[in-house]
Amino acid sequence: MLARATLEEPDGGRVLLVAGSGSTRCALLGGGLGLLAVENGRAGVVVDGCIRDHRELREFPISVNALGTCPRKSQKADLDERDVPVEVAGVEVFPGDWLVADPDGILVGQPELLADR
Repeated sequence: MLARATLEEPDGGRVLLVAGSGSTRCALLGGGLGLLAVENGRAGVVVDGCIRDHRELREFPISVNALGTCPRKSQKADLDERDVPVEVAGVEVFPGDWLVADPDGILVGQPELLADR
């Protein structure tokens, strides 16, 4: 799974966007991957889909945002791509875009547009 491989890499406080096409059929992130994100310096993870272990994830010192929860693990299909533009909820997100989140939602934009916000 590409999300695991990405979260295993040391990171300088960035946010990982997991583009799950809004699926609610399975969880794309759980406590184990959340712990990897913490251990390797991620600022957060945004999942366009579901997570599991949400009680565990909310105790971690990172931000995790998702559409909902689902107890079912995802299947590993090796269909993943990395560092490509994706569409999430009708918004195009490009590699290098900033994601700024609070409990009400997520802003997406280029760093120079969001830097002073």
